[in-house]
Amino acid sequence: MRRSTIWVVTASWVVLAAAPASAASGQLDTSFGGDGIVAVDFGGTSEEFKNGVQVGSKVVAVGAVDGDFAVARLRAGGAPDANFAGGDGRRTIDFGHEDGAYGVAVYPDRRVAVVGWANDASGDARLAVAVLQRGGGLDSSFSGDGLATVRSPDGLPAFGYDAVVQPDGKLVVVGESYDGVNDGRFVVCRFTRKGRVDRTFSGDGRVALNIGSETDGAWRVELTGTGKIVMAGWSQKSTYRTAVARLLPGGRLDASFSKDGVRVLDLVPGNDYALGLALTTDDGVVLGVHADNGGADPHVVKLTPRGRNDPGFGGGDGIVSNFADGFRLVDIGVRSDGRILGVTSSGISIASFLVSAKGVYSTHYGLAITDTTAEIEAMHVDGLGRPVITGREGGEASVIRLQA
Repeated sequence: MRRSTIWVVTASWVVLAAAPASAASGQLDTSFGGDGIVAVDFGGTSEEFKNGVQVGSKVVAVGAVDGDFAVARLRAGGAPDANFAGGDGRRTIDFGHEDGAYGVAVYPDRRVAVVGWANDASGDARLAVAVLQRGGGLDSSFSGDGLATVRSPDGLPAFGYDAVVQPDGKLVVVGESYDGVNDGRFVVCRFTRKGRVDRTFSGDGRVALNIGSETDGAWRVELTGTGKIVMAGWSQKSTYRTAVARLLPGGRLDASFSKDGVRVLDLVPGNDYALGLALTTDDGVVLGVHADNGGADPHVVKLTPRGRNDPGFGGGDGIVSNFADGFRLVDIGVRSDGRILGVTSSGISIASFLVSAKGVYSTHYGLAITDTTAEIEAMHVDGLGRPVITGREGGEASVIRLQA
């Protein structure tokens, strides 16, 4: 189930006009670009942002432009960062054929790893990584030229969706292998600091997990405090179901998590899959789930460190739902105060919400609705607890920041 949405942008850096926003929580943050929405143009005909990450006070957004990786860096106020990529704050990366970026991770020294997919000459996708120096140039200490591609161990086309940097500097990339029809698996690859496939990880540096009878994919990844790798996404068996897996640092499934390292949740009779993932300080797993059983119904699910539904969360079943019917869940994150922040979309507006660490929906914050037709793809929480969203508004690839 290769997930793709195409965003289109215009011919220059612009700040989009939007409805006036108040200073209320969840509304557009007017200190960002003047109205809370900033768009970027790379000069292409087909452009998109898929994800973003905070690097200090700045935002790095990644995606694709005309079949190449696209990367932009914004200052805290939304202006392009003149210290990135030659002065205009944006750049593209070409692996030689069609490619695109989905995820981004930050090294402790603020280098950035951008992950996605790159086709070979035959049109088969490979998991792809580009590592950038702080100034935006390719980092030649990684794989000799800053670029690396890897095939899936099952021989299927592979797509990288998310990544995380270990404390030792190794890079873990997750995604899916997918034949374009009905065969797919969770895919994990670990790279050394020098950009080589790490042979200490599962023998050849790669893992392919076959969870369901049809397609499986890992959309998000996090590391526990002890270096275990937690992945969340989907597993298909007639319908899509939410899937979570945890690996030991060496690449084997962690049998202390749900007895075999894998947990599949069938939350509604229709389709559900995890689009958001965060870990609590005790390595509990928080999932943001898009569920659709004839209508969208976002779910927030909390699992214990052992992979069971957390009885201390929500109504005792580890689940919070029925607070935003008709809205599609896009992403979640955990704020520094332990509260869970999420963003959703209805197609004609976006909305954010807060849930306490115990799963109590915040009626004070409520479902903060912003009247914009922005199509949103991902969200991260910045150092001030604000949701920073990547997507498009009015046909232009955009970064949106809301009030905390």
